[in-house]
Amino acid sequence: MAGKFNYEVRHKYPNLFGKDKEVWDRFIQKYPDLFDTVDYSVKIIVGPEILPLWDKKSSDFWDSIAKKTIDVIGRKKNSVTI
Repeated sequence: MAGKFNYEVRHKYPNLFGKDKEVWDRFIQKYPDLFDTVDYSVKIIVGPEILPLWDKKSSDFWDSIAKKTIDVIGRKKNSVTI
C-alpha cells in the first residue's frame, strides 16, 4: 500500500513546522532513496465516543490523550517504517 505523499522535500508538511520541518527536509536530502512514499500525521489511537454526561473539562482531557498521531510513516515496497 502506497503512502499518500511522495517522499520528497515539500514547501510544507502536515503538522511539521519550524525546526521539525527543517530536520525532516535535511533527512530527506541526506537519504533521498530511503522511502518511496510517506504518510503524515497518522492517528494511532481512536477513542470511543465521549459520554454525553461528561463535562467539558473531562471531554477536553480525553481528547488530549486519545488523539495522538505519528508524524511520519515511510513506505518502501512492502516495508513500513515509523
